[in-house]
Amino acid sequence: VARAVTEAAGGGSAALTTVGVAIGTPAYMAPEQATADPGVDHRADLYAFGVMAYELLAGAPPFVQATPRQVIAAHLTEEPLPLRRVRPEVGDALEAIVMRCLAKDPAERWASAEEIVGRLEALATSDGGGPATRPGSRPWRRVRLWAMAGAIAVVVVGLGLALRGAATADAVSPEAVAVFPFTVRGGTDLAYLREGMVNLLATGMDGAGELRSVDPRAVMARLHREAVEERVPPEHAARIAEGLGAGLFVLGDIVQAGDRVRIDAALYDRRRGLEPVGRGSVDGPPGDLLRLVDQVSARLLASSPAGAGSRVTAIAAVTTTSLPALKLYLDGEREFRAGRFSRALAAFQEAVAADSQFALAFYRLSIAAEWALRPDLAEPAAGQAVRLADRLSDHDRRLLEALLAARRGDDREAEEKFRAILSIWPQDIEAWFQLGELQFHYGPLRGNPVQLSHEAFDRVLSIEPDHAVSLLHKLRVAVVVGDVAAADSITRHLARLNPEGDRLIEVQVLHALIREDSAAIARVRAELLRAPETVVPLATVSAVTWTDRFASLRTFIETMTVPSRTAAGRALGHVQLAHLEALRGRWRLARQELSAAEALDPSLGLEYRALFTLHAILPVPREALVSLRNELRSWDATRVGPSPFPTGHFAVHDGLHPGLRRYLLGLAHARLGDHAAAASLAGELERLPGPSSALRVYQGLAAGLRAAVAEARGDLAGAADLLEAVERIGNYEAAMFSSFRTHAADRYRRAVLLDSLGRSADAARLYRTFEDFNLFDRIYSAPAHLRAGRLAERQGRRAEARQHYERFLFLWAEADPEARPMLEQARAAVTRLGG
Repeated sequence: VARAVTEAAGGGSAALTTVGVAIGTPAYMAPEQATADPGVDHRADLYAFGVMAYELLAGAPPFVQATPRQVIAAHLTEEPLPLRRVRPEVGDALEAIVMRCLAKDPAERWASAEEIVGRLEALATSDGGGPATRPGSRPWRRVRLWAMAGAIAVVVVGLGLALRGAATADAVSPEAVAVFPFTVRGGTDLAYLREGMVNLLATGMDGAGELRSVDPRAVMARLHREAVEERVPPEHAARIAEGLGAGLFVLGDIVQAGDRVRIDAALYDRRRGLEPVGRGSVDGPPGDLLRLVDQVSARLLASSPAGAGSRVTAIAAVTTTSLPALKLYLDGEREFRAGRFSRALAAFQEAVAADSQFALAFYRLSIAAEWALRPDLAEPAAGQAVRLADRLSDHDRRLLEALLAARRGDDREAEEKFRAILSIWPQDIEAWFQLGELQFHYGPLRGNPVQLSHEAFDRVLSIEPDHAVSLLHKLRVAVVVGDVAAADSITRHLARLNPEGDRLIEVQVLHALIREDSAAIARVRAELLRAPETVVPLATVSAVTWTDRFASLRTFIETMTVPSRTAAGRALGHVQLAHLEALRGRWRLARQELSAAEALDPSLGLEYRALFTLHAILPVPREALVSLRNELRSWDATRVGPSPFPTGHFAVHDGLHPGLRRYLLGLAHARLGDHAAAASLAGELERLPGPSSALRVYQGLAAGLRAAVAEARGDLAGAADLLEAVERIGNYEAAMFSSFRTHAADRYRRAVLLDSLGRSADAARLYRTFEDFNLFDRIYSAPAHLRAGRLAERQGRRAEARQHYERFLFLWAEADPEARPMLEQARAAVTRLGG
């Protein structure tokens, strides 16, 4: 057995693993094989040994996915569940042997197959280091272990022989072209073009006839993994291009001599060897650089096997005619890849200031603004990019149109557009990522779990394993589903990639919570106390949205309320604490937190206190409604100034206060029976001026007011129909930080109305929309689960009903005494259903 396994793993003379070529079956492929790492050696076969051993013992492979690409992505980015969690009777020692084989880093695996066999042999002659896999006798275990080792050895040998030289990358396309970094000589002021030419030429060549460019980030990711810093040799480029599915590739040089710049580029066709099939050479002054790049692109296209076609677009028009703007654009790209979103946003802002016609910079500005929590900048930038889209390629124009639809909150239209892009450019990283964003952020508002975004982010990571923002979303998904091993792996990966990234504090918060590590929680709390108050709210909102560790969550949010914070920061902290307590059914504590917020920021505290009162789950005395109506009448919301901080948490209501006052006052009138006054205020809301994002908010609030009037008059169907408008929330990012923007209260009201009208499917979908979107929506999670349980029970779905009741009881386990009747009903239901 030792000899067979050793030969299969590289110990014999036959080489079963070809260095530099991705070979093997995806389900058994080591991470370094999947990336065509030139350093692949016998330890890749030890990894395959581990996969087979895991499958034999657990009854299933460590990674089960829908497609081969997803399986490869899992091998690259995820950790397998420990064997004993899948099959508890496996002993500790045997689990350790198998799991070490599955280490991502080859250096962390066993050194040789002989070492593995030695360990197995020692285990077979010992007491096993833990529970046996089945009957406990030592001879039985010895037979089982040797049988397993022999079977794996035979399979590994057979697999290696059968698949020698078989590539697992997508089929190589003769119309796909990969552009590699250029060598730059003669000065440092053009050094940025080493990588910049990858973006420029890829943009210019994409879409010419049947030609399609490989995503530049996929090329750069592969080179960074292989630590290629200088000129890429043609044979090396040919191998990488093949791994990326490209039949064509471009190499070149840029030489600066005095006041002249010379660009030489060569186009290669892998089918024709390592001699160029086309060349482009131009020279001129540095100020004409973009025109020179345009000329080089046209000459390469003319010589390409795909032909120049109808699209030989000027690179200068596609990007910019301003060299300073181009440099700033490339700076922004570098900062964004590093996870420094605020710096990226500043660079893109400078780029569009240098060239107001720079469409691609407006596009990337919109993306950076989203990640820098500036929704006020994201939608206008996307709109400006689309207005300049006639200067772009068809591919880039489609991306911009899809992004603008997403910015406006038209998530269904945006999804259709991104899927249409992927049908033509199936390896487009940006389209896959934006599709994942839609599914992750808008999915919960449609009643879908965030896990549906898993495939899209896996596709991104299969092309660019270091895509930081996809990894962050994967971490959030891991936290939601409770996958501690995946959270560990992703956290380590992100810490290596972006040690100074803007979202590192969020990563640390989520990781400490899923680990339930008291020491880590204490360290993270100390980090939050030191962090700027513009950073902390996102981490805390994220934590409350995707975890249920209530005690730790409270200590994290309390770091916003310490005396060293500004009044605005402390007020926001108290508002978040109020929502955390309301989520748990502790409305008395929630009201105390809102009083503290109101003392620091009267407008913010009043708005949320009014919302809690007017949309209360538990009964509210009439005199409290009268008092609140009088307060709202006397409040001059026009005098409320902008937030001291422009980020989304703080500025989410900037400019909206007069509209929020009308909505809240109208609700008070409706609750007190003054329907005419409520309807009048709804009309005022509909006529308020403002940007398109504000008008969408006003439209939803006005619909909520009119629905309240219709419901008070007994027109339940009319009220439910009016509330349909509140499902269109606009940009998800702004809605993440406000109950008013996400219309959570009115959405819950609509679900109840639909339930009472017998529209069970629609009601059930809406009841699912209060988890996994934001902290503010979650205050309706528990009552939504209670009502969903009743609905499921009426329809005979007993197991589902019981799950909803149990979730309600968990969330409101410490609810106020007024909630006791609801808790007793839920407990009785669990007992009735077999709990």
